[in-house]
Amino acid sequence: MIEQQDRLLYVLSTKVQMSWGSFKEACSVLQLPEGAGCAGIEIGADDGMRRELESQALPALRTLEALGHCDSEFVPAGNHIYAAPPVLARLPGPEAAGVLAGQRYPGSRGKLERACEDIGVSLEVSHQPGAHEPGAGSLAPCRVLVRAESDAQLAVLAGLHHLHWIGSPPAWHLLHASLELHAFLGTCRFEDGLSGGDEVFDTGRLRWVPTAGAGVSALLSRRRTPRGGYSYLYRRGSGRAVVDPAWGRYAALWDEQRNVIGYDGTRRALAVPAGVRLPSLLERAVTMCSGLSGKYSRTVNVTGPLAGGVGWLVWQAVPAHYAAIVASKTRQKLLPCTLESDRRPQVASLR
Repeated sequence: MIEQQDRLLYVLSTKVQMSWGSFKEACSVLQLPEGAGCAGIEIGADDGMRRELESQALPALRTLEALGHCDSEFVPAGNHIYAAPPVLARLPGPEAAGVLAGQRYPGSRGKLERACEDIGVSLEVSHQPGAHEPGAGSLAPCRVLVRAESDAQLAVLAGLHHLHWIGSPPAWHLLHASLELHAFLGTCRFEDGLSGGDEVFDTGRLRWVPTAGAGVSALLSRRRTPRGGYSYLYRRGSGRAVVDPAWGRYAALWDEQRNVIGYDGTRRALAVPAGVRLPSLLERAVTMCSGLSGKYSRTVNVTGPLAGGVGWLVWQAVPAHYAAIVASKTRQKLLPCTLESDRRPQVASLR
């Protein structure tokens, strides 16, 4: 069953490079019932089913990127996904431990198990959060975690298995490679005369609402593009600039002095509202602290402005100083947060 979770990564690893169209098709086929095959999308599948299957491609891609398995490029010349080279990536902390990132092939796990036995290190394989639920979670490859007595053992294992070895935590390098909010805004080109979109981001409810009668400041808006996607526009003074949506949301929160990121120091857990996902490099950094993608929590008891309830993404094993850098980069103030036994964050205040 665990091998089933790796199928999308197997396909990408074998292809090395895929067009966005091919990647969407692969995601659709792998979600079909066993035995249906490619024809299942064409024979007996209505347009609604096709759209539902294809809608999981973007979340699946984001998970693969966060886990360090691939990179993507969406440019006018063409949209492509590229498999990353196989890596044993060290996790933060004093324990000598690392996770597999990059390419993965059928049968490679068995070879890795034998190599681990030869040098006396342990291997743990586990599902990603949401793996047993329909949708993109079912396409997320398993975490392959190696525990050793020393970094030297991890380096030997990497050599035996032809893996790139990164002795310092990639999560740390990703944190520092990411821009911070004001630096990002400095790269934006603000223009007068750009009209806003049909929807605006509500910084109180952390969701998109129709512009007409919204009753909220239109700091960040979005509009449909001819190709069916969205263009995001952030307003500063009389000008607007087209922005990355993740950075745009945190810019709007900064303007409204809204703090929304929680941290549980006891469990070393970072909680981010699902409606304001972190910019890509920061999300990859917190994911590479454990090799596990963010776990979605459907309900949360909040005292404060978000009392209506917010869905959260929770990352485990995030060191306190890593969480502080995430907050600094997004111009947020970390909020004390506690997780119940079902790992739902409870935030005392969102101001």
